[in-house]
This record gives sequence, structure tokens and C-alpha cells, in this order.
Amino acid sequence: MGFFSSIGDIFGGDEKQDAADRQSSRMRSYRSAAIAEWGKSLDYLKGQYAKSSKEYTANFKKTLSDYTGMVSSARGQMEAGFGREMGYLGEGKEGTLQQVQQAYEKSRGETMAGNIMSGLSGTSFGAGQMQALRTEEGQQLGNVETAYAQRFASTEARQTQQRGAFNMANVAGRTALRSGYQAGRENQRRGWADMISGAYKGRANAHLGWGDIMQQAGQGQMAAEQGSVDTGMGIFGNILGGIF
Repeated sequence: MGFFSSIGDIFGGDEKQDAADRQSSRMRSYRSAAIAEWGKSLDYLKGQYAKSSKEYTANFKKTLSDYTGMVSSARGQMEAGFGREMGYLGEGKEGTLQQVQQAYEKSRGETMAGNIMSGLSGTSFGAGQMQALRTEEGQQLGNVETAYAQRFASTEARQTQQRGAFNMANVAGRTALRSGYQAGRENQRRGWADMISGAYKGRANAHLGWGDIMQQAGQGQMAAEQGSVDTGMGIFGNILGGIF
């Protein structure tokens, strides 16, 4: 069939073959360009994923830093309030003790003046009155101490409970932030993985499609070759017919 093909080439079959070869060459060029563009697109996707991942992590770190600052500020305000509360209790205690002492000092002064006026200042009765006032004053001062000790204890217990609740809320907040970050990070990773995977599938489909194109190109080349053979056989047949 090579002989007939050669004859066919002489009478136009060669042009058909060249056209098929040129088409195949153009297809190969298109394929190389398509693969290069796909590579660029894939690199762009990967670069954008790395960029978005970096930005997402940076935003999370900033959010966590802002949250830490807010917690620190809130803790400072809470502790300042606790300190003022204890300070007020302390001032209240000192003021109450002073009031009790001043009241009994006044009472002792009035009692002593009355005893002097009545002539009881040097008697055991007068001394007993003064001692009774001192004893009563001590009891009142003790009552004040006890009452404020209880208030201090209850206030401190409440503040400790509030600190514990604050710390638990802080831990819960941080946990929620980290959980949200991990969930968002995973969603981000999946989303980009789907896009990149889609790009790979696109390349695979492109290769499959290219295989069909190349098969068609190959068939075209075979058809051109067969056309050359058929042309050659036809021409040779005519020649033979003319000879014989």
C-alpha cells in the first residue's frame, strides 16, 4: 500500500497528509498551552489558599488577643470593685468602732460628773458604774468586730465565687473561640480542597477530552493516509486500464 500511497501523494494525497499533520501539531500546541494555563491556575489557587489560611490564622490571633485584653480589663475592673467594697467595709468598721467609743466616753464623762456632783465619785458604787460602762463598751466593740468579721467573710466568699465564675466564663470563652477557629479552619480547608480537587478533575477531564481529540486526529491522519492509498490505487488502476 506504500506504493499506492506514494502515487496518491503525487496527485494530492500528500497535501491531505500535511494538513492532518499540521492539525495534529496544532492540537499538541494547544494541549501544551492548556496544560501550562492549568498549571498557572492551580498555582494561583494554591497561593490563594495559603494566603487565606494565613489571613484567617492572623485574624484569629488578633481576635484572641483582643479577647484577652478585654478579659484583662474586665478582671481589673472587677478586682478594683472588690477592693473598694472591702475598703468601704473597713472604713465602716472603723467608723462604727469610733462611734461606739465616743458614745461610751461621753457616757463615762457624764456618769463621772454626776458622781462628783452627788458625792459618789469616791465610792464603790461610783466605781462600779464606771466599770460597768467599760465592760459594756467592750461588749459593744466586740459585737461590732464580730458583725464586721462576718460581713468581711461573706463578702470575701462572694467575691471568691464571682472570681471563680469569671474564670470559668473566661475558659469557656477561649474554648469557644478556639473551637470556632478549628471549625472555620476545617471549613476553609474543605472549601479550598474542593476547589483544588475540582481543578485536578478538570485537568483529568481535559486529558480525557484531549485523548478523544487526539484519537480523532489520529483517525484523520489514518483517513488521509487511506485517502492517499485509495487515490493511488484509483490512479494506478486508470493507468493500467489505459495500458491494457
